[in-house]
Amino acid sequence: MNVAREYTYAKTATEVRNLPLVSDSTLEKADQMRLGAAIRVELNDGRWVTVPEGFVTDLFSVPPWLHTLFKPYDNRLNLASIVHDYLYEYWEVFEKDQRCYIGLEWEPVYYAGGEERRYADRAMLDIMLRFRQHNKTLHVFYYAVRLGGRSNWNYFRHRNQHEKVI
Repeated sequence: MNVAREYTYAKTATEVRNLPLVSDSTLEKADQMRLGAAIRVELNDGRWVTVPEGFVTDLFSVPPWLHTLFKPYDNRLNLASIVHDYLYEYWEVFEKDQRCYIGLEWEPVYYAGGEERRYADRAMLDIMLRFRQHNKTLHVFYYAVRLGGRSNWNYFRHRNQHEKVI
């Protein structure tokens, strides 16, 4: 990773104004964007997640009729969606990095939507609450992800197990 281009976000809203998002017409979907630099975010439990440069995200998958409640390109919320997308897609990499950091021997374990998915969803909510004024809308979005995210979570666990992503 190019350390000179790494962005580290900690606890202030002013730090998320200039997320390094790049439009790329070669991506699979029109609403996807690529990270132009790595971002590093401290989660509420003190663990850090580093999302690498080049990671592709669709940010929040908000239907157009909900754009009045959730502005699709609000960087205070986009940081949460990037971290959430990364944790969903690469949970095994995140967990391996954490275990290596504290010195535990690591063996991959594949879950089908247990506490790990709840952790990723909660990390998204915590980041949203950290950078945007607390309101009920954020909790509605969190519960919508809790209800609808299981299929994506299971898809990535299956893919990562069979493609040896880690």
